Amino acid sequence: MRKYADLPLGFADAAVIALGEGGSGRVATTDRRHFTVVRTIKPLKLLP
Repeated sequence: MRKYADLPLGFADAAVIALGEGGSGRVATTDRRHFTVVRTIKPLKLLP
């Protein structure tokens, strides 16, 4: 969250990103804004 302090990234968004990175990389979301801006080590596959 510190790295993206200028982005309105909440705890829930950060947790979903972290879990997606640590798991299968698949993230179900209706709000793609945060997930397309954040750089992750493992690419995330955004599901509708």
